[in-house]
Amino acid sequence: MESDKPIYKILEVLGGVIFGFAAWWLSAKFDLKDIASGLTIGLVVALCVDVARNHYLEGNNAKAMDAKIGALAAELAHPYGTSFLAVKAIALSRQKIPPEEMESVWTELSSLMQKKYRATNSIKPTLIYGPKHADAVMTVQKAKVVAQSASIAKVFIVDSESELGEEPMLKIIRHHREANIGIKYITIKELSRFENLGKKEKKLLSVDFAIFDDEVVLIWYVNKTTRDYTGGEVLYGPGECKKYDDYYEALQHEASGDFKKFLS
Repeated sequence: MESDKPIYKILEVLGGVIFGFAAWWLSAKFDLKDIASGLTIGLVVALCVDVARNHYLEGNNAKAMDAKIGALAAELAHPYGTSFLAVKAIALSRQKIPPEEMESVWTELSSLMQKKYRATNSIKPTLIYGPKHADAVMTVQKAKVVAQSASIAKVFIVDSESELGEEPMLKIIRHHREANIGIKYITIKELSRFENLGKKEKKLLSVDFAIFDDEVVLIWYVNKTTRDYTGGEVLYGPGECKKYDDYYEALQHEASGDFKKFLS
């Protein structure tokens, strides 16, 4: 505690001496010649002052603690602070997630998601949806659609349309459609034509992200040359979610949902 620091103890002693001298001087002025009595009075006064000061400090500490408890209670009472999803996001936030942990974080957040999932993906299909990649996530998301009627939708950002007609992208498309997960696509070239998307992108850390229940955002940092992810980060709260949701909505408006020519 701050009042236990040596400097404060020294000041208390000096205060006692000063009060003692003042009391002695006052006692002499009023014909109280007993120096011992004067010093006693001074020390008693100093003690009273010290008790009052400690009471004041404890009161302030109690007020500060009450304020902290109140703030925490308010945060927990907020809809963005009550779910297991939000609690997990808070635990993961403010730290970079290494690439080898991205899949497990993605899976865990997907399992905590209840009703809504929106995502974009420019990562190479073989690097995120290839053999043994994202199997757990897709299983969880499919179960969410069936068991909880969750709304799940994604937009794939691809180099060209020819990529959509090749494996493993064809397998990914079929898998999502069989799971009743809404998917669309847009090419990088088309993406660059829309000025409004460019403006919204400047507000984001990455255009590869997933939004869980409008509470939490998981972003992937992507090397634009290799289209491989180098790690990620978790963001939470309505302000962060709105930025990414605004981008997603504008993106899906320009994207196409017609996959018939690739599946025929």
